[in-house]
Amino acid sequence: MRIPFLCTARTTLVTDTGLQSILRAADLIDVSGATNIAGTKFDSPSNPAAPKGVLDSSITPTAYQTFVQYVNSTQLARFGLHNGGVLDQQLIAAKWEALAIAPAYDRNAKDDYFLFTLVRNYPITLQRIFGGESDDFWQADNDFLTTEGVAIGKAYNAGMNVDNQVLVWRVTLPTVGRQRRDREVDWDLVEHRT
Repeated sequence: MRIPFLCTARTTLVTDTGLQSILRAADLIDVSGATNIAGTKFDSPSNPAAPKGVLDSSITPTAYQTFVQYVNSTQLARFGLHNGGVLDQQLIAAKWEALAIAPAYDRNAKDDYFLFTLVRNYPITLQRIFGGESDDFWQADNDFLTTEGVAIGKAYNAGMNVDNQVLVWRVTLPTVGRQRRDREVDWDLVEHRT
């Protein structure tokens, strides 16, 4: 059974007015059809897998599919958030690096899951809070900014509360659902908990 896995993808545009996310996404990768080059001639530096940036024709690459894009301006605006520009509590953070899924336990949508993504606590933010060298790039890293915070055992006030540190989507992952259905779900228990 082929089961894709999730990865995070991101890139940022640096401008005179600050940073703007071009891509922040949770994407799917499927390695089931990819060529395993471990233990082959490609282990040798004299046989690169992609000489001059062109993949050797004997190699089938991993399948990659865009799945959930975080920086859709229309969708962000629905929740009062924005991408780039002013550093305020509605600025979407830059370091979305943790992913988790949990089953929705919906009897009518058995392939549905909740996809959680969380911001990573970036050292530049801590440096900004506790002193040290300034870094202009911290402004896109508004992660864990709060007026009543504690980090590394020290209290701090970052001057604003940023509440968008966890994003959640309801998504459909059919191949994962087939695996889960192999184990019986006690729907009476699920309905009791909700």
